[in-house]
Amino acid sequence: MWGVNAASAIYHYTNYDANPWINVPGGLSDIGAGADGTVWGVNGGNQIFRYAGDQGASNPWTHINGSLVRIDPGSRTNVWGVDSADAIYRYTNHDANPWIKIPGALSDIGAGADGTVWGVNSGSQIFRYTGDQDSANPWKNITGGLSRIAVGSRTNVWGVNAAGAIYRYSNNDASPWINIPGRHRRRRGRHRLARQQERRHLPLHRRPAELTPPPPDCRGPGRGKAGAHTSATARQPGAREATLSRSAQQRLKHAAFHSVLQGRAPARPMTGRAADHEVRGPVGAVVVVAFGGWSV
Repeated sequence: MWGVNAASAIYHYTNYDANPWINVPGGLSDIGAGADGTVWGVNGGNQIFRYAGDQGASNPWTHINGSLVRIDPGSRTNVWGVDSADAIYRYTNHDANPWIKIPGALSDIGAGADGTVWGVNSGSQIFRYTGDQDSANPWKNITGGLSRIAVGSRTNVWGVNAAGAIYRYSNNDASPWINIPGRHRRRRGRHRLARQQERRHLPLHRRPAELTPPPPDCRGPGRGKAGAHTSATARQPGAREATLSRSAQQRLKHAAFHSVLQGRAPARPMTGRAADHEVRGPVGAVVVVAFGGWSV
């Protein structure tokens, strides 16, 4: 098993999960390995290489003429690739003239050890190679939509679609694909959403501005209506402004109202707000309750 990372570094599986990967010299953007140990790859400049490290070469990669962006060897004699224009090529087993062009256009291709070849095009259509059965049209369209495909053998074909969903070939062209749980690519945004949900539990004065509901003076369309979020602002001299929930607003209004009626709180008129209600207490104090705010 071989792979490359985002920095084009090459890794070979050690067959030991506790220390699974060994770095191999070189830099490749795509790599493929056959069942017989054959390994081919292409780099960011579309140059093609065959692994020769087990032969004791000082440079473990042999450069092969040609230009490809994807490559997959099913075995030493069954190597396929596609170039940047989606043209399809098959290895001739002769390094002096290594590639023969195959009719069709694919963006990704997979080859098995038994000679099976599948591919997908830029429109996510799926094709299986039948060139030895029909030279006029060497590709049979198979129902489904995939963006990448990998082939182990005639009965072992896997792929992923543009959303990262994983599929395995069912060996039945009438209903060809079985969805396998999991995702090939991590869906971004969920981690950010989780962080936002966690931060909503912070005290009001520690919440980031983007998580704090807007004050009533600048509430957007539909705010304040039934079923919509409504917030209020409690202002007290010398205290910072805090955003209150609807239920907290109501409790504060009632507390202020009763405090004034019982003569325990002086009146402070609200500056810059039109009063909706004025209630005079036994000592002449006035509590002003305005939409979205209160003052005692």
